[in-house]
Amino acid sequence: MKSSTKVLAIGASRNIGYLTSLNLRAGNSVVSQLRNLAAFDNDSEMLPYVKSGLAKLVKGDALVEEDVRAAWIRANQDGLPVDAVLLSVGGAGTLSLTKGAVIGPPNICASSLLNLLAVIPHDLPTQPKIVAVTSNGATSD
Repeated sequence: MKSSTKVLAIGASRNIGYLTSLNLRAGNSVVSQLRNLAAFDNDSEMLPYVKSGLAKLVKGDALVEEDVRAAWIRANQDGLPVDAVLLSVGGAGTLSLTKGAVIGPPNICASSLLNLLAVIPHDLPTQPKIVAVTSNGATSD
């Protein structure tokens, strides 16, 4: 039986994705795709994992299919399959007098999920579990 789980965390530099991937690092393998690789440079909790190599970071944007493909390839580079994918991308929030709270781009969650589904091979013996934490429903649109 496997002693650890391999997780590909997409959009895990802040909030729920960050806290989840931080907690998963104990005893598990986590590969994080981040738009900004410097996101953890001053993070006292994550920095030890980055410096030791236990945190594997891949630069990329979940809205770009080739970037998601690169993260998938990097996560599988050691020959062991990805067991789970944590998708927790988020857009930048703004406040509008006429629209209220607006998250943009408006389709970030759906587009990121579609890119992920496009790059995961359909013929794997076991498909990874996908956990998607989205901002859907956060706006009136």
